[in-house]
Amino acid sequence: MQFTLLAVVLLLAPAFPAFADVADTRTERALLLPGANFKLVIPREDWVITREQPRADGRSVYYALSSAKRELTAWIFIDQTPVCQSATACLEFALKNTAYADAKNISFDTQDPFKVVQFMLEGSQGTSSQQRLIAAAYVDGCWIDVHLFQPAREGASAALAGFLKLVAVR
Repeated sequence: MQFTLLAVVLLLAPAFPAFADVADTRTERALLLPGANFKLVIPREDWVITREQPRADGRSVYYALSSAKRELTAWIFIDQTPVCQSATACLEFALKNTAYADAKNISFDTQDPFKVVQFMLEGSQGTSSQQRLIAAAYVDGCWIDVHLFQPAREGASAALAGFLKLVAVR
């Protein structure tokens, strides 16, 4: 009986598409969405994937990552969507999130292929303030949405921007 069940699973496995993929080397971690002609690459370092959530149709994936070394959290979305078709439009769409309505110290920048915004979100009861960076790009029909954040403190803004310089779309 176990052999029959294993045989059925092995026969059906190729029928289920891979929705997302992670490829690690000694120095890099690549996040991929099958069907896209690019990968999003970050330094390997001590990044831990705390959540990987592909959409059922295989056209989108969300990754949550954390780095103790950098004291940094990253949320990365790769979404095949026509909702926005340029980095600027995608960033504008991201900023419509009501969670950012009270953002302070807002500054915009460009770091190809990304359009970037940085801001501070004040903490509420029991939470600390956070420095945030959102970087949006539109590549090969996909919206790439990178959210970086860490507790607000002196130098946090520069740390987020410095890490983004290490993120590549290849």
